Amino acid sequence: MKIKTHSKIKAFAGFSFSLMSLSALSSTVLAQDISLTPISSNRALSLTVDQSNDSATGNCEAAVQGQCNLRAAIAKAVATSGDVNIRLTVDSLITAGEITLPAPAQTLVPFNVTITSGKERKITGNKTTKLLNIGANVNLTLNNTFITGFQAYNSGVISNAGTLTASAMEP
Repeated sequence: MKIKTHSKIKAFAGFSFSLMSLSALSSTVLAQDISLTPISSNRALSLTVDQSNDSATGNCEAAVQGQCNLRAAIAKAVATSGDVNIRLTVDSLITAGEITLPAPAQTLVPFNVTITSGKERKITGNKTTKLLNIGANVNLTLNNTFITGFQAYNSGVISNAGTLTASAMEP
């Protein structure tokens, strides 16, 4: 009996697979195409940045309001397995140096972070550092996020070894 697959079967941490089709008729088993589709076992974590200052002591727990800054939200995203959506509801001032999104410990599993704000929100630096350092296998999406006031070194204000997608980044 031969089983054909549309794609290679890979086991990723945090994923389960669903069997899409297999036919069996009485005593004869007819192998048909089998499709394996990864289904994330984790829902996306949503964080709301509601504090402008820059510190590692921000608290981004759902029960605590008014204490989640961008650096703390990204730190929470790094500590979370699965996709993370960060929403900016205030302008963010980054003064404590570049923020790093390191490569995931297990390099087969991509790490997805989306930062979204309205056009009126911006991330401002103190003109001395880059904004972000994005590690390999990190997928960062910036939506409607205006970035200003950072120092461009070699690769610009964002160092990117992963995947960076930016859209509508105007004031």
